[in-house]
Amino acid sequence: MPDALTEGALEELLARLPSEHDGPDDIARRVRFETSEGRTVFAFVRAGAGKLGFAGWEAKSGRAAEDEWEYFVLGAEKPGDPLQLINKNGPLGIVVEAELEDRGS
Repeated sequence: MPDALTEGALEELLARLPSEHDGPDDIARRVRFETSEGRTVFAFVRAGAGKLGFAGWEAKSGRAAEDEWEYFVLGAEKPGDPLQLINKNGPLGIVVEAELEDRGS
């Protein structure tokens, strides 16, 4: 399994997204996260009080709309542990890949 990304690297990627409080109408970028559990989650806006929270959705078969956003946070169980992707139901796996993507194409 590849090494998990650092907190600083993930903060930098999320900082390139608009804030949910900016009222973004047309979101031109997203961050794609891949987890050790094989899940894919897309972040569209920064959300919450911390630097590692965002709103987006998990890619699932049969899902067609982006209008059902959920809140996610990146966090570690203990200091020094790899960052995990977490939603209201709990951890979704360790982040093993993250990439900023343009949505214009």
